[in-house]
Parts: sequence; structure tokens; C-alpha cells
Amino acid sequence: MTQHHDAVMLAWWGKNLYQLDREIARFALICRVRILDPGVIERVLQRDTGVCGTDNPVAFTKLHAMLMLHFVIREKSAGMVGQVQTAMIEAEIMDRLKATFPGMGELPSALRDAWPRFAGSSTAMAGNPSAEVHGAGQIDAALLS
Repeated sequence: MTQHHDAVMLAWWGKNLYQLDREIARFALICRVRILDPGVIERVLQRDTGVCGTDNPVAFTKLHAMLMLHFVIREKSAGMVGQVQTAMIEAEIMDRLKATFPGMGELPSALRDAWPRFAGSSTAMAGNPSAEVHGAGQIDAALLS
């Protein structure tokens, strides 16, 4: 694969994961679920409505379904672009979503510290879900806008 093709593929997976994760965050807020707190994702996947701060069965069902879809897409992404690149995409997505949706909770520090960061520009993916990745993960927000 060429470097340009790699960049397009990374940008495509990043954009799709961002859009899905944004919807997950939105439904988590509707249900008042602190989705990033330790153990909460597992409880949502087990359909434990006890994590909700409000009763909204329709939104909770959608949250559960979108989390399931996230893991399927994440697995496919890892198969196409690799585990490290997928983890880097997810780390940037989490940073952006936590800034946009402050009620999401906090990842455990061990998991947060284990995620690699994008190399290069400090403006990598800043506020732009449609971005092109160059080389070792540096993002340029141009290709898929």
C-alpha cells in the first residue's frame, strides 16, 4: 500500500469511529450514563440499566446497540490499519468527545496512560472528524472534509 492510500484509510476509519462514538456519547448523556467511568461500558453491554441516571429505555437500547457496533467496527479497523493506529485514533476521539461532552466520566488512569498519542502536530484532529493522516500518525484536516 502506498503512503497516500494508508492516509486515506486511516482518515476513513477515524471519521467513521468518531461519528459512531459521538452518537454513543450523545445517548450516554441522554441516559445520564458516565460511559467512561470504570466498569460502566461493561455494565451497558450487559444491559444493566442501573448505570442510568434517568429512565429512558429507548435511548438505553440504542446506546447498547451502538456500543456493540463500536466494538465490531473497532475490530475491523484494527484488522485493516493495525491495533496501534486504531488505538491512536481512539485516543484522539476520546479527547475530543470529553471536551464536547464533559459528563462522560473518566477512563481509568492505567488505560488512559497506555493509549499511544499521535505524533507530530499539536493540532492533530483538533475539532475535525474528517482528517488525513500522514506518515507516523500526523493528521492534516483536509482530505475528507
